Amino acid sequence: MLVACLVLVGARPLAAQPAAPPADETAAPEDSPPPPEKPKDDPSTRGGKRPPQAPGPPAIADLPKLPPTEAEKARGKRIEEVRIVGNRRIGKDEVGSYLKWLRKGKAFNPRGMTRDVRELWDTAYFEDIEVDLTQTTDTVRLRLLVRERPSIKEVKFEGNKELDDDDLTEIATKEVKVGSIISHAAIRRAVQKIRDKYAEEGYFLAEANYEVVPRKDNQVLIRFTVKEHEKVTVRRVTFIGNHSVP
Repeated sequence: MLVACLVLVGARPLAAQPAAPPADETAAPEDSPPPPEKPKDDPSTRGGKRPPQAPGPPAIADLPKLPPTEAEKARGKRIEEVRIVGNRRIGKDEVGSYLKWLRKGKAFNPRGMTRDVRELWDTAYFEDIEVDLTQTTDTVRLRLLVRERPSIKEVKFEGNKELDDDDLTEIATKEVKVGSIISHAAIRRAVQKIRDKYAEEGYFLAEANYEVVPRKDNQVLIRFTVKEHEKVTVRRVTFIGNHSVP
């Protein structure tokens, strides 16, 4: 007979572990942030009140809106007519050649009008340019009023003795010509050339000025006035400080 014997082996009891001491509830954990600092004493907040703040700038929506100009109201309308008034020597076709935006049939554009007026002004033909605008429901009529600069009718010289009129005319007409539109910058250049010519002849103290005299039909007389003074001569030349070269 076979007899089985079952032996039960019990687990060895473990040694008792000492209990962990209770955590100190008052101690802060290692990873916790430091306590916030107390705010410093702000004199502006003493007594629990803040001083009144200055009002800020007004919002854009609060700013008053300017009413549109007549040119802005006419934007996009078809140009029905462009009249050029006030020109005498300069033909309408020549004036119209400078207009790129102010043309019949085009849509009116205020910026284009400004550019065309500037183009006319840069020609130096005109002293004043005005644009009158008349609009209907769908169209615009423009009146371009110009005032031309005067033209030079005659050039005269006074006070010149050592240089005759023919000599001065040859010098001045390089800048100032009869029949041309007056240009004060060109006249000043002619004055300087007259002074330079006198200096070449030994009249270093010579003076030259000009005067614009109005004439009929928007024309002017240019009068050059010369004060020659005495001729400057060199009597002696002295060198100082030359030791190597006698």
